[in-house]
Amino acid sequence: MASINRIQIGPLELDMEHHELWYGEKPYHLEDRHCHVLERLAKDMGSDRTVVRESELIKAVGRSPSDPSGAKMTQIIAEIRTGIRELTGCDLVKIKHVHKTGYFIETDYIFSATQSTEATHPKSIMAFGGRAHLAMPAEDALAFAAAFNSQDKRVIGDVIEAYPHPFLRAGHVLKDTGWSPAEITLRLKDGPFDAAEILADPETPAAFNEDEEIRKLAGKGTALKDPNNPKYTIVDQSSPFHDVNNLVVTVQRTDYFTVVRASPGIAKSSEARIRYGHIDGSKSRIPQATAIQFSAIFADDQILALQRAKDAFRFPGAWSFSAEEQMAEIDLAWPEQIRMENFLLRTAVEEIFPLGQMPKPELLASAMAYIRPHILSMQTWSLIIEDPTSTLQFFSVFELGLTTAQYKTLVRDIVQSGMGQASHEGRYFAVSLRDIEPLLSGSSIKATQLFGEDQEEILPSLLHPTSRYRLLRLLDWGV
Repeated sequence: MASINRIQIGPLELDMEHHELWYGEKPYHLEDRHCHVLERLAKDMGSDRTVVRESELIKAVGRSPSDPSGAKMTQIIAEIRTGIRELTGCDLVKIKHVHKTGYFIETDYIFSATQSTEATHPKSIMAFGGRAHLAMPAEDALAFAAAFNSQDKRVIGDVIEAYPHPFLRAGHVLKDTGWSPAEITLRLKDGPFDAAEILADPETPAAFNEDEEIRKLAGKGTALKDPNNPKYTIVDQSSPFHDVNNLVVTVQRTDYFTVVRASPGIAKSSEARIRYGHIDGSKSRIPQATAIQFSAIFADDQILALQRAKDAFRFPGAWSFSAEEQMAEIDLAWPEQIRMENFLLRTAVEEIFPLGQMPKPELLASAMAYIRPHILSMQTWSLIIEDPTSTLQFFSVFELGLTTAQYKTLVRDIVQSGMGQASHEGRYFAVSLRDIEPLLSGSSIKATQLFGEDQEEILPSLLHPTSRYRLLRLLDWGV
């Protein structure tokens, strides 16, 4: 890369002279208009005025704002976003849109010269087991917590820790850390979740339609594809106290289409998140698809890592430690006292062991009984809010009684016997627990493919939005 006319955009470098965007040693050719739009957006990165008006971007590419041809800025931005995905394998640098205002660049890259959270935010909101420098709290997540007078909440990356178990740092073994399945009660509130207000907001369909246009330009169909399955939003939770072991979580039914229609507007606007969302699930008006975000630990001190497929709908190519599973109708069909345990077991059936989706309770019960002996514990450590969708969900830890070698053998036996099939959501890897801190500190690490011979390099900038939280929580506990 010989050019001296380069502009740093988080982990990327824009070479204006040669019309190239660089990611490490990998270049991506841009058109002249793409370069000038990126140059103008980069100029305001990290400043108080981060939103660049569309008229200014049109001027940057040499058009008059009154020129009808200048109305194609949406297409130019979509082309740049596609280029970034092709170059990095994910949305490593995001170009976000503020309705009727303009665009801005967002990146949480650990080495970004524009990031100075240590200097601008108090230690009380970032402190995390003496490793505050690893928390890397996202500005929007900090702002969301502050909006509800919750500066005492831990913010790690894009995650706000809304309700942690009170004894996570007591030095217990894994099976005694957090809430056991029996200590969590899942309740279903009658009737559908009321999303009328957010869906009626003009910014909601505008943001959704913009995303649909981007999908169309990328050769993908609409996000509104059947089946329109039920999804569940947390609408109440009992606050954990030091003398209370049980957690009661109440959910209410929504559906996939409602969540998909509302999500883009929430994700693109911090103002909308604060207007409709809340730290307290009972006060949030955002339809959500609550899930179990989990980490799975093997008996030989390895952690399961999933590299998401490059064509995944969300976070293509990102590294997740380990995975997630959304709540489904079948999870609430069981008696109340065993709902959480069976939700966790179904998550393991579908995400850890390749036994696939089993809609019939009797088949699912058989699959859960098959894998249960290989799970030493499955504890829930906290309720977390994932920004920028403001989704309240569970964080749980699975302790497996299998080494990575035993796990590979068992999974192969499951597949070869016809009981299950390999996952299509991504590739499965093992990572040493010893490598967690170097990864969070900014170093690349190696991951060993579980069902193949590949070794892949994991960059901190390619972590799934909740992975930094999961790994830092495990590190804080003492893995």
